[in-house]
Amino acid sequence: MANRKHIKKWLIHTTWILVCIGVIILLGAAMKKNKNSICTKIAVQIEGGKENNYFTEKDILELLHAREILHRQTIGEIDIKALEKNLQQNLWVKEVQLFFDKAATLHVVVKQREPILRVIRKNGTSFYLDRQKLPLPISLGYANNVPVFTGFSDNASLTNKDSVTMENLVAMATYINEHSFWKAQIQQIRILPNDAFEMTPTIGTHLILFGDTNSMDKKFQKLYRFYKTVSTKVGFDKFAILNLQFNNQIVATNNNQVSIDTLKANQAIQLLMQSALDTTVQLTDSGVSNSNNNAKDTAVKRNQQGSVTKKLNSNTTLVLQAPVKRNKPPVSLPKPKATMPKKPVVVQKNKTRH
Repeated sequence: MANRKHIKKWLIHTTWILVCIGVIILLGAAMKKNKNSICTKIAVQIEGGKENNYFTEKDILELLHAREILHRQTIGEIDIKALEKNLQQNLWVKEVQLFFDKAATLHVVVKQREPILRVIRKNGTSFYLDRQKLPLPISLGYANNVPVFTGFSDNASLTNKDSVTMENLVAMATYINEHSFWKAQIQQIRILPNDAFEMTPTIGTHLILFGDTNSMDKKFQKLYRFYKTVSTKVGFDKFAILNLQFNNQIVATNNNQVSIDTLKANQAIQLLMQSALDTTVQLTDSGVSNSNNNAKDTAVKRNQQGSVTKKLNSNTTLVLQAPVKRNKPPVSLPKPKATMPKKPVVVQKNKTRH
């Protein structure tokens, strides 16, 4: 009985070994046959690029030298790694993968880089940046709806300070792109020498002194609260400067010039707020949402310097400063014209006859 069991077990193992050898032989024959097959088709798939494709299928085929591959080279003669390396020389190519299927079709899957901001140097030249802080060239014919930063360094080679500035740019651009309201409202961001930021809004003539990227979310929350509670009531033309660099308060400088249509500006900003689908910027402060508690939650105080502090809610205070002094242009009086003196009028008296 023991010998029979041993023989049966040996036969089972032997059978499995023979089956595996047979499969290996068949796979080897199939692979050899497949390598001798001629490439008959190239299928290109481009991924990424939510707004634009920075290269086309035609560009990929030209980089691959498709005419030399199709119907001329076998699968064994095509160096896939060399083709991938050639495609990755394009700055807009982030990832690339090449493989053949059973029908001898070469599949090319290319993932392109996505710019998240545009940088304009002090000398006027510009470039894009992606999330990995890789500078990308400006492509003619493509307009990207990304935040624009101005005042970047003109250094030919990036310094350590420039790298830190780029990290701050990517952080702020990522935040703005993730919130539809700020993507529509922030028109341009200027880079100041101390790595602070100065923003120009799309709606309104005021200037936003944002400061650095520390507590960035809180600063945007304060600014949104200001738009929702103050600007929609008194108008955007009332303020010249909004300073967000102080904790739990906004310092607003009054403007003494009216330059925009307040009603249209208020309507526009309200439409932006209504169309914004971002739950992270929707504020539900009790002091803001309940109009019956305005008298209770709003406290206005004047200090000795004449500024006004107003409580927006328990966490944010609005400080109103004096109007910005703007020098008025001198009144130019019209130059006197040279005129000829008038001739004296001679009055002749009638002579009386005697």
